Amino acid sequence: MSFDLESASVTWLRGHNGSGKSTLLNCILGADEVDTGTISWKGHPRRETDAAFRGAVSAAVDSNSYFSDVSVIEHLRLIAVCNGVRGSDEAALHWCDRSGLAAVSDALPGALSSGQRQRMALAMAMIRPFELLVLDEPERHLDTEGCAWLADTLAEFVAAGRAVLAATHDSALADSIAGTTIELGQ
Repeated sequence: MSFDLESASVTWLRGHNGSGKSTLLNCILGADEVDTGTISWKGHPRRETDAAFRGAVSAAVDSNSYFSDVSVIEHLRLIAVCNGVRGSDEAALHWCDRSGLAAVSDALPGALSSGQRQRMALAMAMIRPFELLVLDEPERHLDTEGCAWLADTLAEFVAAGRAVLAATHDSALADSIAGTTIELGQ
C-alpha cells in the first residue's frame, strides 16, 4: 500500500472489521512497526521519537486513554500546557464548550457516558497544534449531534490547511467531507 497525505485534505480509511485500519494508523503513529516498507514524514523515515513529528501529529485512537482521577477540564488544560497552547485555561474552556462537555467539565472520566468520553478524547486531540490529525473511528459512541459536531470541526480543520487521516465505518461522515477514500481488505 502506498499513499500520500496532503495539507488541507481528509483521507478516509474504510473496510470491514479486521481489515487493518487501526493497525495502519498505529504503524503511522509509531505504536506498531510495519513488517515491510517505510512510513515517511516530510520526505524522511518517520521516527515517533522525533520531536518535530510528535509536535506535528495529533491523534485520538483510543477513547479510553485518560487519567481516572483527572477531570475533563483538567485533561484539556494538561494537553494544552504540554503542547505550548497560549491561554491554556481559555483553550480548555473553549474546547469543553465546543465539544459539548461544558456541563460535565468538572466530572471524572468514569462518570461520563461513552459518548462523552469519546468527545473528550477528540477534544484532547484537537486542542493542541497539529498539521496531521489521526483518528480511529472518531464517530464511535457519538450521537447524531456529536457526529454533526465532528463533521463540522473536521471540515474547519481541512479548510484551515490541516490534514486529517481517519478510519471510519460511517458512510455519512465520510460523505460529509470530500476527500480520498482508501478501501482496505478488498
